[in-house]
Amino acid sequence: MSKSRVHTSKNSAELEHKYLHSKAMTSLFLAFSVFFGSIYERSLITEFPESVDWIITGLMLVSYSCLLILLVKDFILANRMSYKALWSGAFDDEYLEYINRKGYKYGYVTSVSLLAVFYIFDSEISLASWISFRELLPLILFTAMGSYGAAIIYHMHGAIDE
Repeated sequence: MSKSRVHTSKNSAELEHKYLHSKAMTSLFLAFSVFFGSIYERSLITEFPESVDWIITGLMLVSYSCLLILLVKDFILANRMSYKALWSGAFDDEYLEYINRKGYKYGYVTSVSLLAVFYIFDSEISLASWISFRELLPLILFTAMGSYGAAIIYHMHGAIDE
């Protein structure tokens, strides 16, 4: 028999709050993992001082470890969530729904704006000479995931402070 996913409104709101916060933190650490992984990959090609290599490697391992822990936490919380909130991102709490949509909005706008800047100023900044398409993808992913997570964390802490 499967567990029932029906919760009282108070438990549901608290659970949704924890889930959205965990999802935002996972998004931020995914962004950091992509960023530090990209720098680490670049450090294999380019000669960095050994101390910088150790710092980059340490930051990458810390961000991957935190990401793994947060993914396990997300998985545990997801087992207690309603399917509606889990798969469609629709929350019963209207404010959490608003915050989630704000996060998606900021993630989309910042990543598309970054793409637009590189597209518009391609001839001026000579994009192909200093960054490859493979290096641009982690930058866009970092921007999208980081701004999504940061927007949610910012709005959630703003709600706590009020």
